[in-house]
Amino acid sequence: MGENELIFGILDPKILQSPISLQPGLISSAIDNYAYSDSIPPHFVKLFTFITKQFQEINDLTVLHKIADILGNIAGYKLGMNARNVIAICENIMIRLLCSNDRNHISSSINFFRKVARVIGPRFVFQNFISKNVDNSSAILGISILSHQLIADFPSFPFTIDDFQGWIFPLFKVQSIGPELVRLIKLRIPDFDYSDISFVSRPLTVPISSSSPPNQSNATFHQATPKKCPVHPPKTARPSPLPKLYPRGSAPRVSIICDERRPPKTAQRQSQLQLKDTSIIYKMTGRQKEVREFVDNPFNEEEDVQTIYSKSITNVSSEDWELRSQGYNNLRRILRYSNETFSSDDIHKVVTQSLVDIDSVKSALCMSSVSFLSEIVDVKSGEMESEIGKIIPILVKKVSQCGQFLEKSLEAFFEICVNKINGRKLVKSVISPLSQNKSPKSQLCCMKLINDSIKKNYSSGDILFPKNSNDLGQILNLLVRFSEGSTQEVRDSAKKSLRILSSMYSDSFQQIVQKALSVTDISILNKVIYSQ
Repeated sequence: MGENELIFGILDPKILQSPISLQPGLISSAIDNYAYSDSIPPHFVKLFTFITKQFQEINDLTVLHKIADILGNIAGYKLGMNARNVIAICENIMIRLLCSNDRNHISSSINFFRKVARVIGPRFVFQNFISKNVDNSSAILGISILSHQLIADFPSFPFTIDDFQGWIFPLFKVQSIGPELVRLIKLRIPDFDYSDISFVSRPLTVPISSSSPPNQSNATFHQATPKKCPVHPPKTARPSPLPKLYPRGSAPRVSIICDERRPPKTAQRQSQLQLKDTSIIYKMTGRQKEVREFVDNPFNEEEDVQTIYSKSITNVSSEDWELRSQGYNNLRRILRYSNETFSSDDIHKVVTQSLVDIDSVKSALCMSSVSFLSEIVDVKSGEMESEIGKIIPILVKKVSQCGQFLEKSLEAFFEICVNKINGRKLVKSVISPLSQNKSPKSQLCCMKLINDSIKKNYSSGDILFPKNSNDLGQILNLLVRFSEGSTQEVRDSAKKSLRILSSMYSDSFQQIVQKALSVTDISILNKVIYSQ
């Protein structure tokens, strides 16, 4: 390999000379900014193996957390069915994260397998990873959550009792997660019963916690023995309280990873009263919910993906709002499970139409268009960088106009933008809406985008703009202005951004400031930077 030759056609060798804590960010940026070239063909399977071996011996779980995210994006979006071959390669890293007491580390490993399962199906993950590691008492909490998530992610998958034969029982005993897992399996397999499973003879080491949550380090362990229950209880027996069963496909989708205790009924009633919204659009009718339903499953052999794609491209230009909404949902599914089908030639057309539909009075259509934009930015970030300049101003404005039903979708979109879009281009797209928008909610949204982008660049060792850039001068002027205006949250965010920029440009910062700001603004800036 020559001095300047890319590793497997993707990575600059200089990345490996950076501090180990900075390497995940640099590797992620290299993959996100990768563009296919016939002269330098990529080798993503070899890249996956290389990254895994490079970080195999690292003990810092924060670094491994970031590596798991990178490996998940490669396996979930770049490898296709080759993802079957990489689970064993990274098993050591994923198990160490699952054994952590930090839920963020556990989640990074779980998300890796969820992305893989979207391509190769959950059964393969059950057979080739979970069943092999269920005896690991330190990882059993994470494995239980992973099992629950894989079942919940695929409501239409044809699970059978054989999928859980012999290994599932220890997970039922895990505090909090176990009963949820039993309930969910019974929803998928109504005939499921403990007596249907032939338990393998094995020690059942299950974490039991007396007062602390199961993920804390002071959890205790003991040997558990399953109680023998008659298969057919006597008719006079009083039935024990069972979890509420729902019709197939109608169970509430509760994420165990972000589990929170349900508030008391009085608190629920108060929160319901607070949901009144003054905007025109704030909830969907039953028909709109039905139209907006997103089929989050891989394509089967009977489905012609190219035909579905062509029809969906036509539908998003239809006069019928229902067809447009269905078109966006199908395009999301194609981006997630067959992204190579989505032609770059159609991106501009569909994105332009989606920005029109974001202002639709039909809630389902509005939600579908935002969800589509989130998916396409996540999967095709390189192509979307040329579109982001027209997307951000419209969605920032929407923040101040939308009802509560859309807020979380917009937050998810902006978070994906920060993670996937080049920080320089994202901040540049925010300059205009920040300077023109008077809504405190929109201003706070812009400030958060700027702050998160600056932090991302700073953590990877990159500057935001060249030192003599006009864009840098504009950002400095805006941040100084908002450090004294608007709401407290906006002021705090502006001050944080200014302090990070001061560290980012280090010795050159004063020279940049002298050129970009007035004497009055320099005085304000110095108070921000040097006062605590």
